[in-house]
Amino acid sequence: MSASSDANTIGFLRSVAPQLETAGVIAFIVIVVWCVLKFMVYPNSESMDDTDRTSANRLTNLIAMAVLGLTALILTISLTLTALTNRVPRQDVDRSGVYQQMNSH
Repeated sequence: MSASSDANTIGFLRSVAPQLETAGVIAFIVIVVWCVLKFMVYPNSESMDDTDRTSANRLTNLIAMAVLGLTALILTISLTLTALTNRVPRQDVDRSGVYQQMNSH
């Protein structure tokens, strides 16, 4: 990897850091809620018979997978749009004094 591609990668990761953090937090919350429902609430619920418990488990799994899938889809779209729209400014386009000083040294 060249220095230019390293800078591009680091810049890309810095620009998408908020989206990655948000997706991570959403995934963490969904997994924690799913674990609490699956292993603590449903097995200890005396008002639910086996059929209701099975239906509740299926619904919990469906909702958790839907939220995680939707989060992954939105994150993928966001990362793709960021990668397509953001680019490193080119020195040959901007003729400011800063670039001219950098090129002369």
